[in-house]
Amino acid sequence: MIRSNILFAVDFLTVWWGLMKKDLVRYFKFKGRAPRSEMWKVTLIGSFLPIIPMMLLTILIANYYPSSLQDDQVADGIMLLSILPFYPMFFATVTRRMHDLNWKGWWIFLFPFEMLVFQIGSTIFDKTGVFYWWMWVFVPPLICSHILIIYGMFALLLGKGTDGVNDYGADPLKP
Repeated sequence: MIRSNILFAVDFLTVWWGLMKKDLVRYFKFKGRAPRSEMWKVTLIGSFLPIIPMMLLTILIANYYPSSLQDDQVADGIMLLSILPFYPMFFATVTRRMHDLNWKGWWIFLFPFEMLVFQIGSTIFDKTGVFYWWMWVFVPPLICSHILIIYGMFALLLGKGTDGVNDYGADPLKP
């Protein structure tokens, strides 16, 4: 029984690797176009696969430094170390997906900008506990960038790409 489960897992991983290795190189290229299906694959992979290193790092740290898991910075570090390897794959695929919609890939830099503005505001608020009058300067850009990012994510995940050839190459669905 155990042997059949192990064989099933090995067969599953072999089939999965066979499907993924042809796409794996493409996930790190910034030129060209990516269809919706590829964007969904990367979104799901980037959402669930980091759980494995996150669990392994947590177990490792819990065994050697059990008291350190109480610290929020350690938990943030574990999460960052687990997610960071997937960023290049995500940014490359999002850029190519933007190209499929005939958008410039530079729009991807809106996301780190929004995170920076949000982090500055929340850090100041957390340290002082006061919402100063000049903090209102951050509110309109934050609201606008939130709206753009939400619209962009819906368009990237659900929007149909440009038919035929566009500024960034041939249609990925019609070779």
